[in-house]
Amino acid sequence: MESSLEQARQAFLEGIEQFERHQFEAAAALFERALQLAPGRPSVLMNLGASCVQLGRFERADECLRQALAADDQPCDAWLACAAA
Repeated sequence: MESSLEQARQAFLEGIEQFERHQFEAAAALFERALQLAPGRPSVLMNLGASCVQLGRFERADECLRQALAADDQPCDAWLACAAA
């Protein structure tokens, strides 16, 4: 049986694939799953936030991106997505 961290990693990687295919609803669901399994991960929060921006879910995007930036204020992509939100 896979650990929670490994399941989170798989969901995250699948989320990236869906995001790259512009399947933002599927990507957001996978990132939400990854976040449940591995709470507080900046990379998951950033990608979930970016997916939410694409879906017009600006409140959720802002929440996720602010959490990602609080954990690690260096990711340029998170700042750009936060500005879009």
